[in-house]
Amino acid sequence: MENPVSRRCLFVGTVTRDILMELEEPPASDRRLAARRVTPASGGPAATAAAAFADLGGRGGLIAPVGRDENGETVGRDLSALDLAPLSLPVLDGPTAFSVILVEPGGKRCIVHYGGCVQGLAPDLLTPELLAGADVVHLAGMTGPQAVALARRCREVRPEAQLSVDGGNLDGPSLEALAGLSDLLVPDDKTVQKSLGLDPEAACRRFARLGVRLAAVTCGDQGSVALWDGALHRIAACPVEALDTTGAGDNFHGALLYALCRGDGPEAALRLASAYAALTCTALGGRAAKPGLRRTEDLARSVYETERKEDSPCPSSR
Repeated sequence: MENPVSRRCLFVGTVTRDILMELEEPPASDRRLAARRVTPASGGPAATAAAAFADLGGRGGLIAPVGRDENGETVGRDLSALDLAPLSLPVLDGPTAFSVILVEPGGKRCIVHYGGCVQGLAPDLLTPELLAGADVVHLAGMTGPQAVALARRCREVRPEAQLSVDGGNLDGPSLEALAGLSDLLVPDDKTVQKSLGLDPEAACRRFARLGVRLAAVTCGDQGSVALWDGALHRIAACPVEALDTTGAGDNFHGALLYALCRGDGPEAALRLASAYAALTCTALGGRAAKPGLRRTEDLARSVYETERKEDSPCPSSR
């Protein structure tokens, strides 16, 4: 891929209004817990990935439906502050997607999500005018059949664009259909185990056989696995003191696309994405940290250059 100055990425999918509650202990059934801190935020897989892409310096746009409600107005104002073009927030029937996120000590979280109007995101909303100029289209935060329908629409209207798909929480048949349509497919390890009964490496190999050029699986604090043109890459996670892992995968997608758009190879791109995702876990909410490019590159350099030195053989003595 070329320099991001000339490469545009269009993000399509979900934006949510989030309420994050930081707890002293993990939630459990039939209990009353006091939140240590409550933070309202805008999130969602497509919007968070788009914000990451823009934070790193990429030129991106966003298509994400909102409802006729106060939450839709709020996320619209939040997104208008970002440097996104085009920014299309079609107002559809039903409430704006909404999440309550209970953040546990150590950064793990329990998410209660209501999709609302996202189900109305139909292929005809991807007009030729909105897709024009997009070099990459990234789909995130929708049902499997919906993602397949939108992927087909992108291939029909903008066949020259590369297609990227966030495969998280999708069913097996949809993942396999998307593998035949997309250039980049990245689900998480829990999804491929639940939906396909495969470990990350086996899932990457299946996706590659079905036509994906870069197949990857994110594995949380275990890093990521990717297959690019037959070569397998295993990337360790960057160690940070995590406060909240909300949006880490979405930020990984946005940073990965940025790195690929500026011409990074697969290993360098995955390292940058890992570093960016890790840094976003140091604040409450997926879009709160905003690490930027320099800080992200500094962390990637410090972690992976150290790793390379530790893995290198000791010089032989004479």
